[in-house]
Amino acid sequence: MNRPGRKGKKRISLVVGLLLAALLLLALTLVLFKVFQPAPSTIKVDFPGAATGRAADFRRPAQVADNLEARLKLLLQKEKSYLLASRYRLAGPFGRPPAERSDIYHARDQLLYGQYLMEQKLNREFNRWWREFSSVFLQPQGIVAIHPQQTPEQALADDDFWPVNLQSARLLAQSCSVWPNKAGQESLGRLSDQLLELGSRGFSADYDAAVPTLPPILDPGATPTPKPTATPAVTEPLPVQRILRLSTLDLFTMQQLVQVDQRWQKLYDQYLPIVKNGYINDSLPLYAFGYIDHKEGYLTYSGSMPFINTEEALTTLLHLCEVGQENDRSISWLRDQMFNHRAIYEFYHIALGSAGSNVESVPAYAIVARIARIKGDADLYEAAVNRLLWHQATSQTSAALSAVFRQDSEGLIHVLAADNVMALLALR
Repeated sequence: MNRPGRKGKKRISLVVGLLLAALLLLALTLVLFKVFQPAPSTIKVDFPGAATGRAADFRRPAQVADNLEARLKLLLQKEKSYLLASRYRLAGPFGRPPAERSDIYHARDQLLYGQYLMEQKLNREFNRWWREFSSVFLQPQGIVAIHPQQTPEQALADDDFWPVNLQSARLLAQSCSVWPNKAGQESLGRLSDQLLELGSRGFSADYDAAVPTLPPILDPGATPTPKPTATPAVTEPLPVQRILRLSTLDLFTMQQLVQVDQRWQKLYDQYLPIVKNGYINDSLPLYAFGYIDHKEGYLTYSGSMPFINTEEALTTLLHLCEVGQENDRSISWLRDQMFNHRAIYEFYHIALGSAGSNVESVPAYAIVARIARIKGDADLYEAAVNRLLWHQATSQTSAALSAVFRQDSEGLIHVLAADNVMALLALR
């Protein structure tokens, strides 16, 4: 019987060693894959208002949005940053005042931009944006500050705390649905827990509104008749009431976060009827400004003049459309404004339904475009986007070329982050 020689034994040992090394490498690979693989998504969240499904063709040619986005970045972003300054003011006549980029940054503007990156499925850009956003606005306990360097106490006291944090929760939920990952789901869980704890007794009133009061009714038969005074009487300031703005109540986010925590169902069931019952009237089929919880009543408008804020009212309508609970009269009103009046203005009289301003509401057109996508209304979408682009700078010599702009009472041109990101969300 032949026995293997020394060389044969070495060859066998080498083969066995290689096999053991391969098995060890395979085991290590399986362990690493198990540890670092993306966590399977536990939620599925849609994108109401995006150009998807039956509204996939509700968009403008790519070049239109490309040009607008390029100008947005040029004017409002610093180099190598994804964050957007709130506005850019173009230089006035003869360079006075000089052009100026605001040093104010709002979380809401950044979240709109993050939504845009996500809806366009720009994964790498979204991740870079999220890292920068988190480092500036995300607080350790999981909530989002409204402005950079706010303390948790300042953030909670801010008028925009609930809108911004619900917007953040929506974005996180949608991003986890598109790109499942463990870190995103953990961030969503922390934010959800914080908001549920804060909202355990319902959302707190979030806005100090000036409550209109009826003037005293004079009796013409009373004697003696008061004589007019030489100086006008001092007008007393209107009383202030803490209210919950209806536009704060992001019903779609509450509805979808039930997938994360069942406690959101109670909040959705509580606030859906409150929003729906805020319907004003058939003359102006939109929604009240706010809800007064302890009185179980509504404040239709804030201030001394009976005009609704159109952007606020349309945001509320958009939230209802996103959960399929809109009033058909509201949609008919939008169509009437766009097809017959050709514009939507910043304010409307609550009783007459007529415009209370000759200034158009630029964000309204982007909101209407999103509503049109939800409703599958191509004509309404085209009308809204056409009017939105009417506010786009077209002069080849303008520093705002291709951006949506506003002009103030002094004739100065302003490019706002919110206007332009909302325009991108409507165009693409």
